[in-house]
Amino acid sequence: MKLKIAALASAIAATAFTGTAMAYDVRIDINGQLTSSTCQIDTANSPLNKTINLPTLSTSSLNTAGSYAGRTPLTLSISNCEAETTATVNFEASSVNVTPAGTLRNLATTDAAANVELQLLDGSAQVLNLNTDTPSYNIEGGKGSMTLYAQYYSPNGNVQSGAVSSYIEMSMNYK
Repeated sequence: MKLKIAALASAIAATAFTGTAMAYDVRIDINGQLTSSTCQIDTANSPLNKTINLPTLSTSSLNTAGSYAGRTPLTLSISNCEAETTATVNFEASSVNVTPAGTLRNLATTDAAANVELQLLDGSAQVLNLNTDTPSYNIEGGKGSMTLYAQYYSPNGNVQSGAVSSYIEMSMNYK
């Protein structure tokens, strides 16, 4: 009986030290880099709030489908960057304020204009799809600027008068 118990104990102990062969299917390497500081936008700390006031226009300037009007610039000064930096803009689009086409919805709640949206354009006046586009700006010598434009946009024509208001949040990544 003692011999059977000893043999059973030896068998259990042997299985406790048996290695299991495992192989992984995916390996994920994660790399990063830290800098001593990020750039400053308009010499302010984050978050920074800026406003673009579009001109008051007649609805007749937006009667045709695909028409746009009232292009207005916003220039942001970027400083205190490392010597050679690329600033990339990421738009924080949400279903509340950005349409599937990447334009801004009119979110005015009082006396809102109908059939009008807003477009954001890059510094070359190219319309941005806020769902997918990430424009980049080269910053040389530690400082530079970034210009964006906003404009009224009528995807279908037949714009009706009223208030127009929207917003977009953006973050900057620096390389």
